[in-house]
Amino acid sequence: MSQTVLLVEDEPDIAMTTRVSLELAGYRVLVAETAEEARDRIGEPIDAVVLDLRLPDREGWWLVDEFRGHPEKASVPIVIVSAHASPGTLARASDQGLPYITKPFAPDRLVELIDEILGGQSPEASPGQPEE
Repeated sequence: MSQTVLLVEDEPDIAMTTRVSLELAGYRVLVAETAEEARDRIGEPIDAVVLDLRLPDREGWWLVDEFRGHPEKASVPIVIVSAHASPGTLARASDQGLPYITKPFAPDRLVELIDEILGGQSPEASPGQPEE
């Protein structure tokens, strides 16, 4: 069974590009366009979250708090992907141990980061077999 990434992104082009990149790497991807929609999926099997901070209904930090406050999801890794990289925002992410990728970004870099966080290799890669 492949690992599941919850992608929380309201920009359709970025969401599609990111989803496709993650799926090609072997991940199952759930997409939410709002923080509320993402929170409604919190009970589903989720191995990692890719989170934009600027969402139409709430800031992404609210969703970070929702995950951290949920006993079964508190340890789910969250990667921030945002165009807003003020020193305060970067410091807040660092203080919470959240990796931060600034938009625009290379989807391959995000896939590499998710691979690192979730065990070092894409789900499709077999142990002992190099990726091509």
